[in-house]
Amino acid sequence: MRPAKDLLVRENHFYNCLEGCVIDLDDADPWTIGRVLLQENIIELPTGGGLSPVGIRLDGDGASARLFKQVVIRNNQIRHLDAAAGAAATIGISLDSTEAAIVEENLINIGSTPNTPDISKAIQRTSSVAIKTFNNQSTNGKFLPSTYGSPMRQDPDMITEAENWLLTA
Repeated sequence: MRPAKDLLVRENHFYNCLEGCVIDLDDADPWTIGRVLLQENIIELPTGGGLSPVGIRLDGDGASARLFKQVVIRNNQIRHLDAAAGAAATIGISLDSTEAAIVEENLINIGSTPNTPDISKAIQRTSSVAIKTFNNQSTNGKFLPSTYGSPMRQDPDMITEAENWLLTA
């Protein structure tokens, strides 16, 4: 059996799923996925207590080899059912074992205060190298950068970086 070379998940509606769009590779397998495009999906997560929902998860089990070579996650909406509050442990986008990714123009409203989601849970990365974020927001306009590490660090949002450069030029 041969792995997928490219993967496209576009214009789907994941309704009341504990995990919306999940791609899980085992680092023991010699498989990689060359290009992944997740675009224009609507992901509505459950609101029940005691849950830890995830909107989009690319999981390589913490592999040191980058199992996802090129990833683009663009124009997705991740929220709880009926725009209600959900579990504080909810994660919007989780990237693991990714070599290069662009995460842009996603609308993420998750957690116990969905209009102002916890930045540390909106876009997370582990064992990933080059992650670029552009204009990911909650509905109140709060920019959501990707976060990593302990203590938590943030990758800069490229739009904010460009605006800051223009203001200081």
